[in-house]
Amino acid sequence: MNKYRSIIVSLLLLLVSFSYSQEISGSNVYRYSINLNDINDHELPVILNTPYMEKDEVIFRMPKMVPGTYHEYDFGRFVSGFKAYDKEGKSLPVKKTDNSSWKISRAKNLARITYNVRETWHPENKDNFVFEPVGTNFNEGKSYVLNNNAVFGYFDDMKRLKYDISITKPLHFYASTGMIPVQSDSVHDEFVTPDYYELVDMPVMYTISDTTVFRVGDTEILISVYSEGGTVTSKMLAGGMKKLVEAQDKYFNGDMPVKKYAYLVYFDDHTNSGSAGALEHNQSSLYYLVEGDTQGLLSQFVIFASHEFLHIITPLSIHSEQIENFDYAHPQMSKHLWLYEGVTEYCAGIVMLRGGLMDKNQFLDFLRNKIIVSQYFNDTLPFTVMSKDVLDKYENQYVNVYQKGALIAACLDIKLRSLSEGKYSVKDMMNDLSKRFGKDHAFKDDDLFNIITEMTYPGIRGFFADYVEGPKRLPYKEIFNLVGVNYIESGKRKVFTLGNISIDIEPGLDHVVITKVSDMNEFGKEMGYKEGDEIVSINGKKLIPMHYREFMHELFANSKVGDELTMEVLRKDDNGNVKTETLKAPMMKVDGVVQNTLEFNPDASAQQLKLRKEWLGID
Repeated sequence: MNKYRSIIVSLLLLLVSFSYSQEISGSNVYRYSINLNDINDHELPVILNTPYMEKDEVIFRMPKMVPGTYHEYDFGRFVSGFKAYDKEGKSLPVKKTDNSSWKISRAKNLARITYNVRETWHPENKDNFVFEPVGTNFNEGKSYVLNNNAVFGYFDDMKRLKYDISITKPLHFYASTGMIPVQSDSVHDEFVTPDYYELVDMPVMYTISDTTVFRVGDTEILISVYSEGGTVTSKMLAGGMKKLVEAQDKYFNGDMPVKKYAYLVYFDDHTNSGSAGALEHNQSSLYYLVEGDTQGLLSQFVIFASHEFLHIITPLSIHSEQIENFDYAHPQMSKHLWLYEGVTEYCAGIVMLRGGLMDKNQFLDFLRNKIIVSQYFNDTLPFTVMSKDVLDKYENQYVNVYQKGALIAACLDIKLRSLSEGKYSVKDMMNDLSKRFGKDHAFKDDDLFNIITEMTYPGIRGFFADYVEGPKRLPYKEIFNLVGVNYIESGKRKVFTLGNISIDIEPGLDHVVITKVSDMNEFGKEMGYKEGDEIVSINGKKLIPMHYREFMHELFANSKVGDELTMEVLRKDDNGNVKTETLKAPMMKVDGVVQNTLEFNPDASAQQLKLRKEWLGID
């Protein structure tokens, strides 16, 4: 017996030794290395010691698109100097087959690949803009934003292999990320992920450290900030964020879905892509915001953060097969953007309401604005059809996922509460879907509506058929009446205006431009606008074109008749010289037509009031 035991032990040791040597040799591991000190003219050299190849011909790819975005960016467009080598350093044949793919011949001998990646935030071709939270920024000696999908690639059918990423960094720079380094010192970090999917899910921001860490319940929150103009710090964001995280903790009944979460926030003095925003991940979210009025920035960040954090539930924990096995080269879209973006946006509002970050009237305004904006889109286009073809045919309808998508969720929530006498909600539906599927199991796209109907009530299937799969307009009057809220499609009343002027707020403009003054009302005449005026600030707050609607909504909501409105504009004189002019007038209300109004019914019945309290979570 001892002899056989000795043989078995020797065989086991041999197997362990072989397995270890395989791991070290990199036969089943992607071993990437980059050096941030080697960036030259916005290009970063990348070295990959490749896994072992079983085929003579393989395809190396950079993603065309990544989850959470709804646009094909073709990240291979930013790759140059692609070369492949064998173990002896000899070149192997390479052929570029499309913008993001390279075919390598004699691949059984492949040992190493090298290429350069150009940052996406400042492309050579101004038509190549990539939404900043999904791209890269190499601000040499100051900051480095690495979305791994724009730096590292994969081989076909080999995305599930381990990734070992070695990063040499400038002295005193700190890596903010949801990843935990396996090794780290003053000039080097090493990260390991089990596969490409998790690598793409873990952006990294390198800066001189400006971080704030706090805990809410059992969850640790990291806020890391880089501010191009030095106007924003992590400490400034932390106050408002703590209130938000406390509200989220309350929403999840003290059982947050993550124990650690990182907010990576980059503030710039302008935007190249024409928009600001964020991208969600399982343990972090990356934000790109424009510096300006500090209080407005804090409010904007909290709104973004409320939405992005809740993506932990969907699509990160509840998703279809298209997302579970995401095809970076040939992306296929799910038809359930109403769930991924709409429910998330709606629940973000509910979290802020119940956490005391907005009152119930502000919450109605939150929904009302979505009704108004949704009417700029095709309201008879079935939402499932739009979602499925959002990458091409209906790309211009995408923004409606945050408008009508959230309204679908609101109507569904009220409908579920009505059918259950207040006992079942969209939140309960999401909890049940999460238990049934979760992060590691996907639903079939065509089955979801039937699954939800089986979990809830038969009447819900008709709701989906009419208003999500079908072309019918959401029945706002009928649905909101259930909770004692009046929906008024059109009516007359006294309202604040800027003076009935026409403006241009196209993306990329530095200022809001006044384009027409011929129809000015009494207030506009008091202000003394002229065509061509560029609005710099209102009441001392910088006015950013992309945030115009939110800015004006907040201004009018917090103003009283007689309050002085002060506006700074840039105006050309008769000689073409630009001067700063200050315009002033007491604010006044004028006759106007209001549309798509939501108001609490003062004569609501006891049943309506009971259901309203269940819906809002407050009296």
